[in-house]
Amino acid sequence: MVAAETTRGRPTNSHPAAFMILILPWGIITGYIGVAVAYFLAQAGVSTEQIAGLLALGFIPQTWKFLWAPIVDTTLGQRKWYVLAASICGVGTLAISVIPPQASFLLLLTAVMLVTYVAGTLLCMSVESLMAYATPDNQKGRAGGWLQTGNL
Repeated sequence: MVAAETTRGRPTNSHPAAFMILILPWGIITGYIGVAVAYFLAQAGVSTEQIAGLLALGFIPQTWKFLWAPIVDTTLGQRKWYVLAASICGVGTLAISVIPPQASFLLLLTAVMLVTYVAGTLLCMSVESLMAYATPDNQKGRAGGWLQTGNL
């Protein structure tokens, strides 16, 4: 490998493990909502059906993200999208953590969760795009492995 390889005029000498760190907000969001929030709601007496419905709604942004993926690819740039999405994810996660885990707050929790998940899809797309453009071909497998580690 040539030490001064560049992609789009930028050096590509970052370690593939950097993508684990960059994708961590997404892993934190999905783990927090899927485990901790679900547990707190169950402890507060929210029905299993309502909790399952809330968690199932989290898959909608992931299913339809191909519709807004071109926006990430053609506007702002991957780094700006990442900062914007990570900021929204952080605020959303904080909001989710302070909303009381009660059935009466389920609608508010659902709305905040959906906004946070949409931001999470933007974050994932920006990281994946950065990985595609900033990783030498011979390091893409390692980078993908590190990305999945951070995701989980």
